[in-house]
Amino acid sequence: MRHAFALLGVVVLALGAAAPAAMGQSAPHDAERFYSNDPANLPEPQGKPPAAKDAMERDLLEAARLGAHSFYDTSKVPLDTPTPRALNADLPTAPSEDDLRKCLAAAPEAKTAIGWTYNRMFWCQELGFRIAYEKVDLQTGERTYKGTNLIRYQMVVAGTGTQRAVRVFFRPIPGSVSYPDWSVLDDPGSLNLDLVAQCGQESEYCSVAKPSVRKTWGEWNSSGSWVWWDIASHEEASDAPLDKIIFHSWRLRYDGTSLEYPAGGRQTVERPFRCDSATYFNRWGTVFDKGCVLTNVIPHLQYDISDTRVQEVARHIREAQDSPAITWPKESHTKNIPGKWVLTDPEDPQLPDGLHRVLGDSAIAKENTKFKNYACDRNGPYNALTGLPPKTPQQTAEGYQCDEYPFRSSEEGASNSRYDFSVKWVPGSQNGSAGGRLNQQFFFDDRILRIVDEFWVKINN
Repeated sequence: MRHAFALLGVVVLALGAAAPAAMGQSAPHDAERFYSNDPANLPEPQGKPPAAKDAMERDLLEAARLGAHSFYDTSKVPLDTPTPRALNADLPTAPSEDDLRKCLAAAPEAKTAIGWTYNRMFWCQELGFRIAYEKVDLQTGERTYKGTNLIRYQMVVAGTGTQRAVRVFFRPIPGSVSYPDWSVLDDPGSLNLDLVAQCGQESEYCSVAKPSVRKTWGEWNSSGSWVWWDIASHEEASDAPLDKIIFHSWRLRYDGTSLEYPAGGRQTVERPFRCDSATYFNRWGTVFDKGCVLTNVIPHLQYDISDTRVQEVARHIREAQDSPAITWPKESHTKNIPGKWVLTDPEDPQLPDGLHRVLGDSAIAKENTKFKNYACDRNGPYNALTGLPPKTPQQTAEGYQCDEYPFRSSEEGASNSRYDFSVKWVPGSQNGSAGGRLNQQFFFDDRILRIVDEFWVKINN
């Protein structure tokens, strides 16, 4: 088809910034800041997935530079019922308008080329792109600029807890298409605009089954409806021994090729996501053994001191993070307790020490329990002076339990040789509630993988 176009001797399409004016025509309008400075014509995806550790650090550092934080407030989420965030799963044909509104309002970056990652299941963008059309005389090589088509749009990418896929949504903002510089004799609204989502890795690792969507510029201008594509991650291509992890990227490719104006397409900035086949996400009698999340956001677990269901646990964590020297057990060195997000230099961020999940039946979790009990019972490496003082009679009567931070289900827990820990007597009901909100809510809804995912803990008043 492209060879046939060349024989016509008419055109080449310029995307993004327009070429210099020729033959006395004016240059296209300088695009407003609301239009993306999109990458140039690029070949089809040829990348291979990055190593998990490198990809995770890359994405978290980008999130730190941007200030992209996802705050999961356990006090505002029901404990025993599915949440839309966790079960965004069947990937609906339209994203939540409420989530989109919140995401677009969360940060100015939502209206830039990188968009905004609202949480590990939701990314959004409101921006635009432009296509500047030129004709080229194939005999003389002279270029004639004809005009530019511009469109504003909204995009959403949704993660899921039930599939190895993300869904890329696109919809034009009705009435946003404009046609600067075209002659009144031309009909730029009848030109076609093709859109399709792509995976940034080779087809061995990921694919998009749904074809591109073609409409005229005029049809896009009056539509306002969502179109979408699923980017599927191929489990069999993973070389990760645990959880079949693959890190991917996605992009939107757009193409204004027509009979009069043949050319290749362009693409938006690539953004990252990760897919897995972990088998330890179990709720409501179901195993959620496939999922994909958006990785360039800092995950924070939150507890509220005002929440009476976890109040004393929240106070304990705040003490451990802010005043480790006053916590039990006592050590002969300055205590170093991880998990609080502290960023000293936003221009050159270094990730503070976070926490990494381990499974409840793992050897690490069992060792954490053993060392926690040493501190609570004043034995092993601890004694009556260095271990936690015993419960008061009232605490015993009220069923207090020994709470630890960092959590039993973290690699940085009580048995970790690099970090210290804290123990404190707290009401047993609050200890159980806080544990449920960590293990049943946060780990599940944010799909926190063992070892690979780093997370932090924030205490609210």
